[in-house]
Amino acid sequence: MRSLAGSRRALVRRAAVLSVAVGALLGGAATIAVASVPARSTRVEAVGRAAVVPVSRNTKVVMWGDSLAWEARDYLTFLGAANGMATEVRSFGGTATCDWFGDMRAHLRAARPAVVVLAFSGNNLTPCMRPTGTYLFGNDLAAKYEVDTAKAARLARALGAKVLLVGAPRSRQMKGTDWDTIHRAFESVADEAPTAVHYADGGRLIAPRGRWSLQQPCLPREFAIVSDGKHVCNSSARITVRAPDGAHFCPGGWPAVNGITRSCPRYSSGAYRYASTIVREAHRQVYGRYP
Repeated sequence: MRSLAGSRRALVRRAAVLSVAVGALLGGAATIAVASVPARSTRVEAVGRAAVVPVSRNTKVVMWGDSLAWEARDYLTFLGAANGMATEVRSFGGTATCDWFGDMRAHLRAARPAVVVLAFSGNNLTPCMRPTGTYLFGNDLAAKYEVDTAKAARLARALGAKVLLVGAPRSRQMKGTDWDTIHRAFESVADEAPTAVHYADGGRLIAPRGRWSLQQPCLPREFAIVSDGKHVCNSSARITVRAPDGAHFCPGGWPAVNGITRSCPRYSSGAYRYASTIVREAHRQVYGRYP
C-alpha cells in the first residue's frame, strides 16, 4: 500500500502538472488554487474564447462517469470554475450508469445541481450490467444503456436539473457497431425530452466524426505548454491525445485494469479536450449559450 507521504507527493506532482498546463491554456498565472465564483460575474476562457457573463442563477454542475471522466476530473473542475460553474465529478473506472443510481438519488437531493452530466463509454464489467448473469454486447448492451440512461435522466429532471449526455470518443478497439449503438442510445434518450436532455459528442476534439486517431492538431495554446521538460507539441504541430491502450487519454500511460487507470503524471491533451467540450456544452445549458 502506498504510504501517506507518497500519496501526498503524487498529489503535489499531479497538481503541479495541471497547474502549469491549465495556466498556459487559460493564458493566466499558473495556479492550482480552487477558483472562486464571483458574486456578480466571472470571466469565461475555457477553450480560447472569453466573455463576461452574469452569475445570478444556480450554476452547479454534477457529473457522473467512468474512467474517462476520472482522467479529466481536474480539468473539468478547473475549467468549470473558470466558466462560472462549480463543477463536481463523481466517477470511477469500469463503472456504468446503473452503478450510480443509489449515489444519484442521495446526492441530487443534497447538491440540487442546475445540470447533471452523464458520461459513460459502454462498460459492461460490473454486476448491474449482467442482469441475467451474462455479459452484454452489441444491441443488448446499447439497449441496457438506453434504459438506464433514461432512468438517470428522470432522476435528475425530477429535481429540476437539465441533463447532458456525453458520448465517449471512439476507442481504437471499438471500431465496429458498439460505439455507434451506444451513441445512438444516448441520442434516443435526448430525443425523448429535447428541451431538458441534450446530447454531446465527447470526441469532438479527440476523434472527430468518430474516427480514432492517436494524435490531433495542436490547439493554439498548447504550443506554450511544457511537460516533462519539453514542449508538448512536436515539429509537425500534432499532439498525442490517446493513451497506448487506445481508449484512455494519458500519453505514455499505463494499461487500464478492469477499466481502472492511473493518474497521469504529465499534461494530457485528450483529457483537457474531453473536459473542455463538456464544460462548453454544460455552459450552454446553464447560461443558454457559449460566448
